[in-house]
Amino acid sequence: MILITKRFILSLLVLFCVQAAYSQDISGVVKKVEALVNDASSWKIQRRQERNRDDSKVMETDWVNGREIVGVYLYQEPSVEAAANLLEEMRTAPVASIATTGPVGRYDFGDESYIRSNGVYSTSSYILFRKGNVVVRIDSTSSGKITSACTLKNAVRFARLFEEQL
Repeated sequence: MILITKRFILSLLVLFCVQAAYSQDISGVVKKVEALVNDASSWKIQRRQERNRDDSKVMETDWVNGREIVGVYLYQEPSVEAAANLLEEMRTAPVASIATTGPVGRYDFGDESYIRSNGVYSTSSYILFRKGNVVVRIDSTSSGKITSACTLKNAVRFARLFEEQL
């Protein structure tokens, strides 16, 4: 009976330590980034939505600066393996295959990352990366005559901010 109790306590302790190592308060991450961005630029959060999806937590934010928009989506998965699977699913999905280039060289983020900046006539850029059990998707667009080079710059800026806080 004592052996079962010791094993049970040890199992709970291991489970707690493993979960704590991979847990990330993604809403806290968004708040930290918001404070950094508000202090240094004219970017503002236009929309913030937090929701639970099965065993994961999702945080969506839209950042606006004039006609420029950066959508940041954080997916907190229960494990690193689940996050890696989600990143691969997002990267290869036929409908939303937004990130086809990777690794991304000077734009490496987290543990693995992918990037796509559309051609000269597009105004969109995308970054997907995983850090631990969190997957981050960044969509940068513009409704004005801004090139994909500018939207890529915005996407990279937000990717760096979020990576630093994870």
